[in-house]
Amino acid sequence: MPDQGSIETLSREIRWRYLDSLDSVRFSQNTIQKPEPIPIRMTHARLDIMKAILWGSGIRVPGNQLVDSVGFITIAAELIGAAGEIRRQGGSPFVPLQFALFSYGRPDEIRDSFSLASFLFAKENFQLSAWPGLQYSDRAEWAKSLKERKLIPEKHLKGFDGLADDLYAVLSHFCLEPELQIPANATSGIRIALVKAIAALSEQNLLTDEFFSHCDNTTLRTCADIVTILRNLSNIRTDEGREIVDDRSAMRDALVSNDQVYDGTSNLMAVSKVGVLRTIDGIYNISSAIGADAEQDSHSREDSGLVFRDEASGGETAGYVLESWARNYARDHYPEYPRGTLRSFDTSKISYSAPIEAFLPVDTKKVWENFFESQGSGRWTSSLVHYLGSVADLADAAYELASRATKEITNADRMHLDDLKKIYRSAKNRHDDLVVDLLEDSYGLEKGILRIRNDTGDELASGSTDDFSQDKDLSEFVASEISDDSIKNSLSG
Repeated sequence: MPDQGSIETLSREIRWRYLDSLDSVRFSQNTIQKPEPIPIRMTHARLDIMKAILWGSGIRVPGNQLVDSVGFITIAAELIGAAGEIRRQGGSPFVPLQFALFSYGRPDEIRDSFSLASFLFAKENFQLSAWPGLQYSDRAEWAKSLKERKLIPEKHLKGFDGLADDLYAVLSHFCLEPELQIPANATSGIRIALVKAIAALSEQNLLTDEFFSHCDNTTLRTCADIVTILRNLSNIRTDEGREIVDDRSAMRDALVSNDQVYDGTSNLMAVSKVGVLRTIDGIYNISSAIGADAEQDSHSREDSGLVFRDEASGGETAGYVLESWARNYARDHYPEYPRGTLRSFDTSKISYSAPIEAFLPVDTKKVWENFFESQGSGRWTSSLVHYLGSVADLADAAYELASRATKEITNADRMHLDDLKKIYRSAKNRHDDLVVDLLEDSYGLEKGILRIRNDTGDELASGSTDDFSQDKDLSEFVASEISDDSIKNSLSG
């Protein structure tokens, strides 16, 4: 296995990411949205995690996802299980997972993964997504067992046997390795500010702001309704006196129980409701990324043209537009929002043409075993450190040139950037070749696109592994300032 020095080097080199695809509400069937079937969302999450980890990012989650995201709990248990096999053979695998612990003002009580889980199960107003229908009497028993780091008694499992086993394995993993736990940043004020920033958008803003210039009239009308609804929500307080916009569950409840939140909107209540939920979830993920101090994808205006499943009315699209606007707002107004935007990997595309029954769980055990074995030989670690170094060197040089006036960029500068590009492309190709050796038949890597297929060959999902294609600032600089077409193609995807 890799020596401690190489592990420490790897820990410093990797970039910690927050993945929207692990949001707990995405796996909940108790929602007023029409959800995608969980197998589709699990496929999406598996691909996002695989792309991130195999190409040198770690996954960092907030505490609620650690305890309540079916996607994270299931996939983390798969990773931890594969690492356990290697560990039993005498190895020391590096599992690139962390969680950000928020102590809810109780630092003496909430100190680790088990005590956090115990607190959340005992917290009656914490709405569970992963454990629907679990009554409070059972939740209290779960809280008691988890506080004592014991397995849940069988009579209180209520059909959650497999997922409860996965949860226990994940909590144990983090508890046994405290260096995988970091303190979380407070995010309450950020959520409120982002909701109010959107609520403050005027109709004139929507019509004249360049960000919305690509939207058609239907999307703009729905955006206007979403803004109105968020403005109405901003005037409501919870029974405890808190602003409702600081509580995602309370906002979702109000959308069902309080028709006054739709005052001033068009007649398309169902459409705007879907859009508001998408916007709210997006804001929640932005604040969670800040809380976890982890990089999150930046959405471009062009991304808003994505097609969503069963999306004929525009609600989901409009919500995505406003979520993207909120990410840009957060980047401009919050220095604590992680600034890295290069490794934009959690933008996988689902192949909706495949039948739902095709989305059975794709076995990842062998891929992760291969991954940890390649760590042991030192091959993966060495390749990754070289590759990530070439990414950083190229990006730093390109950004430095982008900050200069055009007339100040010399031919020597362009030649230097060309040399760095060649080093990067060589390192990326070598690492891609190594990854191909780790993949099983269900996965394929072709021209930088990672694909998941089922046993009958149906493509279920795909996603780019390029480093720069979604960094809008860098891509625009490369396109305008660098004359060598090969550099343009390498950097702009």
